[in-house]
Amino acid sequence: MNLHADAVIVNIAQNAIQLRVPGFEERSAETGMLDVGANGRLLGLEVGETYIDVMESALGDDPYARTACIPISISGDEPPVVTIPRRGSSWEITYPSGNECWQTTLQDGKLIQVCAAIAD
Repeated sequence: MNLHADAVIVNIAQNAIQLRVPGFEERSAETGMLDVGANGRLLGLEVGETYIDVMESALGDDPYARTACIPISISGDEPPVVTIPRRGSSWEITYPSGNECWQTTLQDGKLIQVCAAIAD
């Protein structure tokens, strides 16, 4: 199943990124497979049978894309929030980094806007 994060919160104090994911039902996972593209672009996160799309690759077929198994936490909120670290030993998320928005395409071809904000 593919879902899209509809909001991204950059928590600088915790060195983490929080993804708000409507429709996400997995609540017990402790790890996920993170996809990061060129220049540290956050592409998505696989948790169990669900892939959470965040943004499209800026390069199309990105030769710099990499995948890493990372620790995650999932809130009990509705919609759920998946928290991921901003960096690990073999990867670093550098985009999004603050207050900004981008557009991404859903599986049905619909274009949506997703925004990132810095946590208080």
